[in-house]
Amino acid sequence: MGPAGVNEDIAANGCDGGDADTAVLFREHAPELRRLARAITFDALLAEEVVQDAFVGLLRLDGGVDNPPAYLHRSVVNGAVDRVRRRERFRLLPE
Repeated sequence: MGPAGVNEDIAANGCDGGDADTAVLFREHAPELRRLARAITFDALLAEEVVQDAFVGLLRLDGGVDNPPAYLHRSVVNGAVDRVRRRERFRLLPE
C-alpha cells in the first residue's frame, strides 16, 4: 500500500486503532502539513513520510501533548529539515 493508501487508512481508522481525536486531527491538518513538508523538501513522497512520522510520534505520546496541532507542525518542520540535511549530506559524499 502506497503513502496515499496509508493516509486514507489513517483518516478512516484513527491511525490504525488510535483515538477518534487523532483521526479528526489528521483530516483537519494533514493537507496543510503535507504542503508544509513539501515546501521544505521539494518532494511529495518524502513529505507524506514526514507527515506520517509526525502523527506516529503524536500517537506514541498517548495524549501527553497540550497542543497537538502545534506539536504536529513543529514535528513536520523538524522532520522535513532533518530529511533535507540527510539528503544533502549523502549527495555531498565523495564517490
